Amino acid sequence: MPTPRDPATPHGRMAIDNPRRRDALAAEVMLGAVHGLPADARVLVIDDLDGLVEAGLRERHARVYRWCRLTVGDRPGLPWPGAGPFDAACLRLPKIKAAFEMALHAAASVLAPGAPLWVYGANDEGIKSAARVITPIFGSAAAIDARRHCRVIEAHRPREASVRTRLAEWRGFVSPPVAGHAQWVTYPGVFAKGVLDAGTAVLLAALPAFSGQRVLDFGCGGGPIAADILRRAPDAEVHLLEADALSLLAAHENLPGAPTHLSDAWHGLPPGIRFDRVVSNPPIHRGKGEDFEALRALVLGAPAVLRPGGELWMVVQRQVPVGPLLESCLDRVEIARQDSRFRVWRAHAPAR
Repeated sequence: MPTPRDPATPHGRMAIDNPRRRDALAAEVMLGAVHGLPADARVLVIDDLDGLVEAGLRERHARVYRWCRLTVGDRPGLPWPGAGPFDAACLRLPKIKAAFEMALHAAASVLAPGAPLWVYGANDEGIKSAARVITPIFGSAAAIDARRHCRVIEAHRPREASVRTRLAEWRGFVSPPVAGHAQWVTYPGVFAKGVLDAGTAVLLAALPAFSGQRVLDFGCGGGPIAADILRRAPDAEVHLLEADALSLLAAHENLPGAPTHLSDAWHGLPPGIRFDRVVSNPPIHRGKGEDFEALRALVLGAPAVLRPGGELWMVVQRQVPVGPLLESCLDRVEIARQDSRFRVWRAHAPAR
């Protein structure tokens, strides 16, 4: 899918605009800022998607423990960190403030008193103002390194801290995005704060009823697409696939009877399973920048999980040039609905 907006081909944009390059620079600055860790220190590494900080600390013989909400390949995401206490923690700055606050409380709940927390990120992600979010929980915070458009903020876990120590304390409820639900569960960082976003609304308006069919909601978030499909076709068998462990937990709580699959692509599905329909509002961002890897994985892998003649339905922003990619591996590609911002694409798996 070659395009000037594709992060794989920046065409003159600053290298920092590539989200993976941004992650690599932030990890480099993070590792350069930390010195003197004991060889056997127990370090919690949070939201290090590519494992760069984790690998660097292991080279220094630290005992590294990973907590990442997002599933990456064969490394499953976790909704909450494992039991501490830890001697230190490194946190990649989350994009969403509410998710940042939750991660800070989670880190504080498992850090030993006095243990350092390092929060790192790029300047254009808001790392310069991160101390204002950290200070109410940790008491104080200050930058210890600033290079390559990135920064590292250090804080220490106070001996007495007002911290939310359990995931259940972060469960929230919003107005149900789909009729028929008394309440709707969400957590910090769940897509669109658990409510119905504009792209999903356009998609749902285009979908027919899938009565009696097996359907996969790819990248389900908190489950609004699946909930609407089941509202219109209660006899459908709707599966939920999501990379974010906390979003999948919310989806399970909202739709307790639906099978769930924690995966960032197709490998988390049971071998040999096939679907009549795959429906998705796929993520096209990684942190601040655009990243089309999930979109590519969705389209390229769909033929293998769809029954012959089965359909892929997906919504993306109008400017995302997904048509050629769809036509390269699926049949009868069409725009089923569109408005000024979004297009709903429909494509069929080959009949054989």
